[in-house]
Amino acid sequence: MKLVPLLLFCSTACLALDPGLRLSQYHKKVWQIEDGLPHNYVNAIQYGPGGYLLVGTGEGLARFDGVRFTPLAGTAPIERDWVSALAPATRDAYWIGTYYQDLYRLENHALRHMFRGNASLMGFFADSAGTLWISANGIFRLDAKGPAPIGVGPSAGNAWHVIAEDPRHRIWIAAGGGLHCYENGRVRLVVRDGAPHGGLLSVMAGPDGVVWAGTSNGLYQVRESAGAVTLVRQPGVNGPVVKTLRDRDGILWAATWGQGLYRITPAGAENWSTRDGLSDDFIRTLFEDHDGNLWIGSRSGGLSRWKNPLVEPFGVPEGLGGNFASAVMEDKSGGLWMGTWRSGLFRLRGGIFQSMPTPLPALDLGIRSLADDGRGGLWLGTWEGLHHFDGRVYDPRLLVNGSVSALLLDRTGGLWVAGSALRYFPSGNPAAANGAVSVSERMTPRNSPTNLRPSPPEPGQLLLRGVNTNCLLQDRQGRVWAGTDSGVAVFENGHLTWIRREQGLADDYVTSLTEDTQGRIWASTRAGYLAYLHDARATSLGPREGLPGHSLFKLLDDQAGSHWISSSRGIVRIPSSQLDDVLTGRRQSVDATLYEQEDGLRTIECHGISQPSGWRDKEGSLWFPTAKGFVRIRPTHAVRPPAPPVRIEEILAGAQPLAEPIELQPGARDLEVRFTALRFSSPAHLRFRYRLEGNDPGWIERPGERSARYSTVPLGLHRLLVEAREPGGPWSQPVSINIRQLPRFYQTAWFFTAVLLGLAALGYAFYRWRIFVLRGRYKAVLAERNRISREWHDTLLAGFSAISWQLDATLTRLKEQPARAAEAVDVARQMVHHYRAEARRVIWDLRENDPVSESLQDAVARTMEQITAGTGVATKLEVTGSPGVISSDLRQNALRICQEATANAVRHGKAANVLVGIQYTPEAVHLRIRDDGAGFEPKRALSTRSGHFGLIVMQERARRFGGALHIESAPGSGTIVEADLPLQAPKPA
Repeated sequence: MKLVPLLLFCSTACLALDPGLRLSQYHKKVWQIEDGLPHNYVNAIQYGPGGYLLVGTGEGLARFDGVRFTPLAGTAPIERDWVSALAPATRDAYWIGTYYQDLYRLENHALRHMFRGNASLMGFFADSAGTLWISANGIFRLDAKGPAPIGVGPSAGNAWHVIAEDPRHRIWIAAGGGLHCYENGRVRLVVRDGAPHGGLLSVMAGPDGVVWAGTSNGLYQVRESAGAVTLVRQPGVNGPVVKTLRDRDGILWAATWGQGLYRITPAGAENWSTRDGLSDDFIRTLFEDHDGNLWIGSRSGGLSRWKNPLVEPFGVPEGLGGNFASAVMEDKSGGLWMGTWRSGLFRLRGGIFQSMPTPLPALDLGIRSLADDGRGGLWLGTWEGLHHFDGRVYDPRLLVNGSVSALLLDRTGGLWVAGSALRYFPSGNPAAANGAVSVSERMTPRNSPTNLRPSPPEPGQLLLRGVNTNCLLQDRQGRVWAGTDSGVAVFENGHLTWIRREQGLADDYVTSLTEDTQGRIWASTRAGYLAYLHDARATSLGPREGLPGHSLFKLLDDQAGSHWISSSRGIVRIPSSQLDDVLTGRRQSVDATLYEQEDGLRTIECHGISQPSGWRDKEGSLWFPTAKGFVRIRPTHAVRPPAPPVRIEEILAGAQPLAEPIELQPGARDLEVRFTALRFSSPAHLRFRYRLEGNDPGWIERPGERSARYSTVPLGLHRLLVEAREPGGPWSQPVSINIRQLPRFYQTAWFFTAVLLGLAALGYAFYRWRIFVLRGRYKAVLAERNRISREWHDTLLAGFSAISWQLDATLTRLKEQPARAAEAVDVARQMVHHYRAEARRVIWDLRENDPVSESLQDAVARTMEQITAGTGVATKLEVTGSPGVISSDLRQNALRICQEATANAVRHGKAANVLVGIQYTPEAVHLRIRDDGAGFEPKRALSTRSGHFGLIVMQERARRFGGALHIESAPGSGTIVEADLPLQAPKPA
């Protein structure tokens, strides 16, 4: 039975999964626990805040951006709950139902518990008015007072998607023993459970008004006629059908509980199950995103995504006889001839593979080259030689012996046959060849010194001997190019020109040759270089110019703005304009995109050992052979939309999340900013770059990463910019976030100010201290000068005055008493000797004395040692009391008294022992010098007539400080000299 029109079939670019592809050709990806999914039982899929996918699982709710699963903010209380149902509430609010009978409302990252029912919440439906319908132990409508039953009983245990709304705003319900219709506040049962359709499990209403019901027996269309409702079976779909989805192109998808997934198109129903590679036959839910991708949640298979592949596979699942594809060529009628290694020869028309005759059994046949013979037949090169197929049968003869790696039928009808040598057959029929002539005899190399007369090749000419030729090309100008394992040979008007490393070819092993739409000749090489051949030279592009560095095979110009190259690691796409810019020096490298398994390739291994190793058909599609079948690229379907806007997901410092405004604490380390962009079809192709203004000199791009990391951030306010783009496309508008790094206390302005002020104060204090020291030194110098002046005044000047007086007295006596004049002269002489000794003592004091750092007792001890050195006189110093503050002047005079008394005892008294006593009191310093020398008469010694002036000077020193000098002595009884020096005496004049 054929249904009435129910589907809208897309004939051009599809908004959803392309119905023109087989189920096997969709790209399928599965995420499970190992990939970050919280649980492999996926119950519900729904768009969430910001456009993320919300995935309800058997262990909580996850947010998904196409790459990674992250917890949804605010849902920590249910992170381990069985989330059984999801539905939108408002634009930024969502309903969450759990198997544990709880209903939650999530809004602005805040989770609010609404109520707890008496049964598990099995399914939700939000109608066009925003009312939430709940399937639990019956069907309920949620109003201001809570859930209100509508009089329909519970659904089956494996029935979750049991509520739908049609364009007339009628609510259809598959529960309570059948199919119900709710309209204008009234509910009626329209179809009961039972034969032949079985039990009602799900319902879906499309925008075209057609209602579909899933039952335990299959999928049914709900028909209404004259008030009666009947169910019409969709052929080819077996039950139980638990979810039906109508995609944006009108294609129906039916999920079953145990039978896998069905697609229903005008051509009929197709099934995909675990036998074909489905992760689980028990499907819980289906969801279509804005990019047209189909998402599948299953019981134990995790989360699956089906999408249209950018690279469409054509292999064994689609009818190809074997995996290893070798060569592809289109004939004049538009049919594609596809050769394999040891799996046969095929012709593809209308998406259907037709097995074609082969000259040898398929297992013995490795097809190395294909060429149209121009007469409806086919030239076929194998490892054994050259075969011809006239469209019905093969010529039984092996026309050329040996491996045939490439074939070319030129515009004059001549046939070029490449292998371990290159041969040319002008007639186009190797069977008519009557000999072989060496190229050295019939062709003139341009770079040969011999200038033979050019002549056209003869039948069966041997053009290149002993050179493995891999590919052939005739350009628009009629030149024939041969790519070999030792460079490129160009045949033009009987001349041969070689292009090798010496001419700029980076690698001599050439795998293919192509002429693009601009007439440029390109050579692909095994070492991963692409060479532009011009003027008998080559301009080579390699990894430094942005190529991936893999072995390159066939280059094809799609005539839509891109060059595509098959390689040993996938298919490379390069914007044609970028190639132009690199060749002219306007840019340094190309922005190459590598298409891999994520884009539809069943293997990334392409190859170019057979020719043609790529083809552009009349419809503009590009074909390449791979190790797992052929692939097709439709350039019009490969147009990528602009990059989505970047979203900042999370900011962490030291693994701790931060909230805006972002302020990093002093000393914070390990800043990480996680970002993403929502592109669910091909998220792996998105490229990101970021830059921290004030820190990064330029943009930082790390392929495959979606985070920016900084060990430290400079002080102050910075702006982080993040951009995204599709390969070859423009960068999106940058998203920015401000980050402020707070300083440590020693990095703050007040600290720097305090430091500057402290340094200024320290400098000023140092200046004051320096002035104080200089002034102190100046005072010390001035005091020393004064002391020296006093010394000179008290000793030398006084002595000179006394000498002068004595000389005057001598002069008078010479006149009046000549007999006594000699006595006066002798006194004057003794005075001269005495004051000369005093002068020496003063000079010695200047050199040896340290009046500042040396104490009185130390100075006295040192002086006694110097005076008695070598004399055998025993000395002893006794000190009592504690020295107080003694002026340097008093100290110096006290030292001189002790020095003079000791010197007299040694020099004049011939003493054997000298005892010096120093007594400190708070009021004065008492000196006592005692010796056991010869003694003398004190009265006589204190007169100037005695010629001894030391005692007189000692008396004057004591009197200067308000003290007194006492001398006790008698001849033969030794001498005692005592001096009392007050500490508080007025400063002497």
